[in-house]
Order: sequence, then C-alpha cells, then structure tokens
Amino acid sequence: MVAVGACGGGAADSKPTSEGEQASPQLTGCYDVTVGEWVVESRPLFRLRGIPVPSERGDSIYYEIPPRIEFAGPSDPPSSGTAIVVPEGALPSVHAYMSGEIIGDSLDLGFSTGYGGVAAGLVRSGDAWVGTARTFIDVGRYPVHARPITLTPVACDTPPPVSIDELWPPLAEILLFL
Repeated sequence: MVAVGACGGGAADSKPTSEGEQASPQLTGCYDVTVGEWVVESRPLFRLRGIPVPSERGDSIYYEIPPRIEFAGPSDPPSSGTAIVVPEGALPSVHAYMSGEIIGDSLDLGFSTGYGGVAAGLVRSGDAWVGTARTFIDVGRYPVHARPITLTPVACDTPPPVSIDELWPPLAEILLFL
C-alpha cells in the first residue's frame, strides 16, 4: 500500500485487485476544515416565509462541520466509505453520522443528525480538497444553503484550530440559566 501524506492526511491507494483494475483509495489522516459564508442556492417552490441562512438562525449548529476531522477507517454499515471522527481535544460535532468517500476524482462528505445536516462535494487542489457544502433536511420546504469548503491536511498531533475548551465557557453560561 502506498500512502500519500501519511501523517498529515491523504488518501492511500490499494494495490490493483486484478490486472488493470484498481481498488478505491482509502482516506486517512486529519484535516482542518475552513468554510466561507452561506448563500441561498435554491428556494422552495412554495415558500411560506423567508428563512435566513444558517448563521443567522438558532439551528446553525446542525449545519456546522467540525473545524478538524479525522478519517478513521471503514464506516459501519449501512454507510459506505470512510468514517469521520473528531480528534480528541477538537471542538465536537452534533452529527451522529459522519463519513467521506472518494468517487472517481471527487471526495463526497456527509455530516448528518439523522434528519438534516450538510453534504459536500470536493475536488483536489494541491494537497487540499476544495468544493461546496450544502444543507439538507428531511422536510422538503426548506431552501438549500451553500458555502465554500476547504480541507487542508494536518498532522493529527498538532493543536486543533478550535479547541474543545472554547465550548465550555459559553455552554456553562447557558446552563446557569436553566
């Protein structure tokens, strides 16, 4: 097996399974995730009211991708591809289901709570992956929001861009009022 960017994230290509046939590459390593601003990509045909972009409403946490992810081996069925985890010490995610899969020259990512979340399609750009993340929800009358996304390979043992420690002070303030 040949690893690309072994410690800093990358894809490992398997040896050919038969003459001329290549197995799908497997994702490995850690990546820092950066995203741009949300835009409305499509609106429902029958809209009852204006719905702001996720960063302007209280449910934006369902559409946020963790700032550091790690590709952690095969996903559990029924998912395919590679499981995604949030490395220890990094800001966690509310998503119960996180996975990535290389299909052809593209990387497809999924972050879902079970009823909604974000799906992203990315392509290689040097060592990084770049593309667009889009919201989804199992209720059909909501608009699709989109934002640019970049995954940059990093060593898993480096400090994450946003630490879990940054979660606790705001959470503690909220819990005091409950």
